[in-house]
Amino acid sequence: MELLEVAEAFGLGEPLRTHALRGGSSSGAWRLDTQDGAWLVKVQPPAGDWWARSARRAYELESAAQASALPLPRPLLPPDPAIGFWHDAGPYYARVSAYVPGRTARLGDPGLAEWLGGTLAAVAALDLPADLADDESAPLHPPADWRAWAAEARGSEVADAAQELLPAVAEATGLVRAAEAGAPAARLGHRDTGLANILVHQGSFTLIDWDAAGPVIPWWDAVHTALRCAGGLDAPGTTDAAAVRQTLAAYRAAGGPVGAADETAFAGLLRSTLAFTAYTLWLALGHRGGDAEFRAQGARRFRASADSLHRALGSLPEWQT
Repeated sequence: MELLEVAEAFGLGEPLRTHALRGGSSSGAWRLDTQDGAWLVKVQPPAGDWWARSARRAYELESAAQASALPLPRPLLPPDPAIGFWHDAGPYYARVSAYVPGRTARLGDPGLAEWLGGTLAAVAALDLPADLADDESAPLHPPADWRAWAAEARGSEVADAAQELLPAVAEATGLVRAAEAGAPAARLGHRDTGLANILVHQGSFTLIDWDAAGPVIPWWDAVHTALRCAGGLDAPGTTDAAAVRQTLAAYRAAGGPVGAADETAFAGLLRSTLAFTAYTLWLALGHRGGDAEFRAQGARRFRASADSLHRALGSLPEWQT
């Protein structure tokens, strides 16, 4: 991939310097400085129809957020052919946005909780319809699928963890299904609002990386995000309860839609954790290819994610208070 090609296609001006932010030659992100400014360039290889649908959803939400002056990096419209904000360059897709300076947010940053709650409410207020059933990136797999994967895992390094996880999967899946049966309509949301995607610069916050946008129940998303940004998903007893309350109070004050303050409020968190845990189990089992080290890495990620699911279920009584 040639950044010169991207600069020319998007009309960014003559390149001066580049700095790799993550990834390698076929996918990743770079800061590109040109005579006309500083830009964030992201590239990735083609990823199929599901990715194209996801990119169009992200374009819809990001465009609406920009039009409503939400705090996000300014995305550049791509040249044709394009999918959403991504230019189809043949062997790869590329997108460009204005580069935003700053460091990643940290728990305890002054004003973070209030800003976070207000921003979540503002995203919900965009009121873009969505459907949880259309969420290909985070499906709710039936327990029968998990039992089949656990059987497949026999004799592998994740055999015990996969088998021991089945009761937690059944409990979490049942809770999510019950909650979704009586849930309000879903809306498009950012879905990856964590500290790593919030930049702080001169006292201002910016929400970056909107590419994971998809359907959420706004209240569930607010609860999930408040816990995530307050350390609630890290380890038992690490939740900054005051930060959670401040975030949700700001969300309510800004007019964010509110639901029940019971275990159903955590359905979004559990659904997300279930989907990611399934993905990591597939990696460990070789469903996504890769060599032995790649599968071993998947196994480590699976065990960590399985621990997160156990911890989340065990923390529900504490979180409800």
